[in-house]
Amino acid sequence: MFDIKIERDSIYALKVKEGPDILFLGGNAFLYRENEIRTAELVQMIVHFYNKARKPSFITRKT
Repeated sequence: MFDIKIERDSIYALKVKEGPDILFLGGNAFLYRENEIRTAELVQMIVHFYNKARKPSFITRKT
């Protein structure tokens, strides 16, 4: 997690424009970028990207 007021170099490198941005990373690649506020769906996204569960229907590919 980055504080956009402190971690300016990291925020610039990751192209974060405003918060909150949640970035799912795998190795050196972006898996998915979510910049909308979601609550219950966040758990489903984490399970999908990191535990190889089925892709939730609300996820569209955007990086």
